[in-house]
Amino acid sequence: SAGGWKLPPAGEELTVGEGREREVSGHRLPDPVLPPSLPLPPPPPHPHTHTLVQTTLTDMAVGIVHPHLTSLFLLALFPTPTDMVRVRCFSAMDRTTFTCINLVWGDLEQSECCLNPNYCFQTEGDGVSTLCRPVSEWSGWSEWSPCSVSCEEGVQQRRRVCIGSGECTGQEKLQARPCIDQPCCAVDGGWSPWTSWGPCSVTCAVGHKERYRTCTQPKPLCGGRCHGGTDQHLSCNTQQICPTHGAWAPWGEWGPCSGTCRPDGPGTVPSRSRRRTCSQPAPSVMPAGRSCLGQDSDSGPCPSLPFCPGKSALGGGEATGDWLAHFSSVKFRMQVLV
Repeated sequence: SAGGWKLPPAGEELTVGEGREREVSGHRLPDPVLPPSLPLPPPPPHPHTHTLVQTTLTDMAVGIVHPHLTSLFLLALFPTPTDMVRVRCFSAMDRTTFTCINLVWGDLEQSECCLNPNYCFQTEGDGVSTLCRPVSEWSGWSEWSPCSVSCEEGVQQRRRVCIGSGECTGQEKLQARPCIDQPCCAVDGGWSPWTSWGPCSVTCAVGHKERYRTCTQPKPLCGGRCHGGTDQHLSCNTQQICPTHGAWAPWGEWGPCSGTCRPDGPGTVPSRSRRRTCSQPAPSVMPAGRSCLGQDSDSGPCPSLPFCPGKSALGGGEATGDWLAHFSSVKFRMQVLV
């Protein structure tokens, strides 16, 4: 039966009326009305699939099965496979973070992504990274974690994960071992009392004085320390005026030369002089400041003077000729002596 009424006996004519009624041998029967939320029928057992399909198709041919029921039947008979889920496809898995890396395709069916068993995929909903490889295996061990404490004995760990879609043999996912970064824990020391203030750093005007302490009461242990500084500074005023020591001003201009020419031979070369003053600053009188060290005057030969005209200091003839004659005579005498 279908829809709560029986099929007509063989040989009787069945026609469909214009309204929502059917006529069987002159009798009008109402069409079966299916509820809007009809549940999906369970898939039929495999041995009877052919019979059910044949019966259903026969009912469809004679117009007995409702079209909505036909759609539900086909969905139940041919369900969507799980490997048609849309995923994000990657070419590898990072063995450190165990997440998919190197995106190949952003929207692909899982079956198409996993044509390469080394590929990795993430589902759209939860974003969990899964290897396509059907056989599961343990990843390599991670690096050992830092020691759980910085001194004395602690613990460090390393992990591994099961990669693949199945179960990995063995239960050890975590390993631990003892560790010692430092055999003892640091103990801070204590400060000694401050020393007395030292003398002022200057004898006049304003300076500073200092005092000290040491990290010895007790001494720190195993890398410990004392917190704070080892010295303090304090300003001190001597109530004394400092003397001002003198400093030289720049040299003045050279004075005129003592002559207008220089001798062509032995003789006094004209000179010039210059002066400076102890005035930048001048030494104070009370308290007395030191005067400038060094000379306040300077002298030197005049440069670029011409030779003086007339006789030379040797006498006779022009100055230049007499000097050359004298030089030649001296040279001759030296050769004779040799």
